[in-house]
Formats: sequence, structure tokens, C-alpha cells
Amino acid sequence: MYHGGWEIVEGFTKNLFAAFGRSYLVGLLWVTAAIVGNILPYGLALMGDPTSIFTVGLITASRVILFASLGYRLDNAVFCHPLMMAFWAFVALRSMWVTGIRGRLTWRGRTYDSARVETGM
Repeated sequence: MYHGGWEIVEGFTKNLFAAFGRSYLVGLLWVTAAIVGNILPYGLALMGDPTSIFTVGLITASRVILFASLGYRLDNAVFCHPLMMAFWAFVALRSMWVTGIRGRLTWRGRTYDSARVETGM
């Protein structure tokens, strides 16, 4: 569906804010939860925090089980979670900016009024 990383960013930028119900509060809560629950524990685990080490262990175990069942690469399951969550937090913030504040976006050479973009959910 997408040809490269930037097309993934643009595609989800177009729809993610709409998936939040066009609510800045929901979007910011999601980004905060992504950072606090999925990135911060990795930093605290590196500093030796026992609760964070346990949390990282749970995140890693659940990702290994999921990735193995889907046939995905297990090294991505183990090592890429904080990067993936940072990527999605960036896309969420970008979506709120581009489609919410700017109100217009460009997708595949066309410009859209973002208020009319729907998620299809």
C-alpha cells in the first residue's frame, strides 16, 4: 500500500487525528500514554529501576509472542519497541498539527480539507 517510510507517515497523518475523534485531548492523552507507558520504562530500566525492568520484560514478552505468531522478525520485537512508539507519537502529533491546526493536507498529489477526512472505522 505504501512505498517507503515517508508514505507511511503521510498516510497515517491523514487519518490518525480523525481516529482520535478530532479531539486534541484524546490525541495528547494517547501521545502521553505512548511516551510514559512505552518509552519512559526503557530509560528507567537502563538506570536500574526494578519496576521499569519488569515492565520492559512484560512488553518484550508480549511482543515476542505476538511477532512469533504473525511470523515477524523477533529482533524487531525485542529491540524496536521504543523506536516504534516514538515513531507513532511523532505521526500522532504531526496528524494533529497538519489536519487539525492547518486544516488541509496533501495526499498523493491532491489537497484535501482535513475536516472531511474520515477513518473508515
